[in-house]
Amino acid sequence: MMPVDSESTSDLEPPGNARSLHGAFIHKALHAVGLSLELLAEIDSTNKVLAGAGHRHRHFVLAEHQTSGRGRRGRVWISPPHSGLCLSFGYRFRCPMSALGPLGLAMGIVVAEVLNEQVGHMAIKLKWPNDLLFNGKKLGGLLVEAQPIGSSAVNAVVGLGLNVCLPLRVFGSEAALADAAEGRGWTDLQAASEQPLDRSQLAVQLAMALDRACNEFERNEFSAFIARWSALDALCRQRVIVQQDNGSQQTGVAAGIRSDGALWLDTPDGRVALQYGEVSIRRG
Repeated sequence: MMPVDSESTSDLEPPGNARSLHGAFIHKALHAVGLSLELLAEIDSTNKVLAGAGHRHRHFVLAEHQTSGRGRRGRVWISPPHSGLCLSFGYRFRCPMSALGPLGLAMGIVVAEVLNEQVGHMAIKLKWPNDLLFNGKKLGGLLVEAQPIGSSAVNAVVGLGLNVCLPLRVFGSEAALADAAEGRGWTDLQAASEQPLDRSQLAVQLAMALDRACNEFERNEFSAFIARWSALDALCRQRVIVQQDNGSQQTGVAAGIRSDGALWLDTPDGRVALQYGEVSIRRG
């Protein structure tokens, strides 16, 4: 992994359209609220940096380019250099492992709220359990990993991959980029915003929000977040298919989430709660 130059500068305002992340600005902003940062030019996976013995409390790892980012079910998250945010946040929770079941949903709520504030309207939605969507297309996702430390503490890592502004140079034209995104079902945050987005400023806002959210979750668990889910729910009253980990399928109408983060699904046989699964919306 290669560190990004973070030498001090006389002007710590983030440059609006900078190609690279503004290391000095991000370091100074996070240090002011007691957070530490490791800013890298390239890494295989930011979550891996904080795994196991590498875990650090209230520590962020942020990379310009991630070569082997991971999503749920071992999927690869690919982000071209200088086009998105690849970050992981380490936090040690003083609670048993069993209390952290809905942590990923809580972090998704907070991230979506920050992104909606950035674009100026309620454009970003959440697809249970961890996908960030704009106009039904994926622009990012979260992966939470946790390791118990005895019976009353947990080292958690919250990973986020986010497309901010996908590079036209990879596709040659806006039309080619749009066609590729349409075919693959993904998009970026810039598509939801009428103003240019600053990745450095966005990184700082997300980092601070995740830190506050982890502290809130530690004190009040998911009860502090669940009421905010419905405004962001991309699946509400949609007909869906849920592919479960054991290979079985459930079909029905999504009906929000339970207090423990499980997905409510109205089926022909009644309402059921699903803890895990891959959801797709039924068209037609």
